[in-house]
Amino acid sequence: MYQTSATVTSTLKHIDPKQGIIQLSSNNKDVTQMRKDGQFNFEQLSKGTNKVTIQDCQNLFDYSKILFECQKYENAHHYLFILKEILGTQTNTHY
Repeated sequence: MYQTSATVTSTLKHIDPKQGIIQLSSNNKDVTQMRKDGQFNFEQLSKGTNKVTIQDCQNLFDYSKILFECQKYENAHHYLFILKEILGTQTNTHY
């Protein structure tokens, strides 16, 4: 179901594109290096300088959902793929 404008605005206020996973994912060089080193996962990112949290992951999911609903499918796919990589080895113990 489509979100109302107020709900979308409220969701976007909680997402700062200059911080967290969104900023990290925009730096392809760093992401590529972390993938090579096996460090592009939640455990490593939560301990590193980025301090990624489960809330950051939820925010990225919400942002991707909004992009999808706005028919920006490629952008939504990009962020959901990154989220899948990061959370791929996680269990439900963090939720």
